[in-house]
Amino acid sequence: MFFTTGIGAGVGKAGHFWRPLQTISYALDYSLWKLNVRGYHLTNTLLHILVAVGIYLLTLILFKDNFISSVSALLFTVHPIHTEAVTYISGRADSLAGVFIFLSLMFYVRSIVSKRTLSYIFALVFYVLALASREGSMVVPALILLYHFSFRKRMNFKLILAFIGLTLGYLLLRVTLLKTLSSTNHGRLHC
Repeated sequence: MFFTTGIGAGVGKAGHFWRPLQTISYALDYSLWKLNVRGYHLTNTLLHILVAVGIYLLTLILFKDNFISSVSALLFTVHPIHTEAVTYISGRADSLAGVFIFLSLMFYVRSIVSKRTLSYIFALVFYVLALASREGSMVVPALILLYHFSFRKRMNFKLILAFIGLTLGYLLLRVTLLKTLSSTNHGRLHC
């Protein structure tokens, strides 16, 4: 059920959001906390902290400066724009995707520097998990291109094509099997 229906299926509502990892996280929370919202907020807070750690680590990998990494993570942690991701239980998709996006980017950069295939495979796996968390994760291939452009790193197009292929596969899956991209609301795309 988690992987074949939209996020609203559990409450009998049709929706255009296919976020199986968000749904699984709710099921895990329910198994632990039942309907006690404090547990759900605790999970959101822990995910927010993990995203901040991801920002710290990725910034440290990119700039090799502990001060810049610490300030970046601290600003992210306390910035009021992230309030919804922590206080609204439904905002969990942002933090879930953030964790996996940062892991994907960290392993991708590591694979470029170390030339290790395993790091690259982890980058792809974390990208798939990010896609299963939130649609906006499709930005990862663009972030990879931005990394190469900004840090003047030589591109291996075969590596980047795998990310683009996963993105196209994800879109194809949504359009065909899941049919969650179609909308009755004046033909607009809802993601």
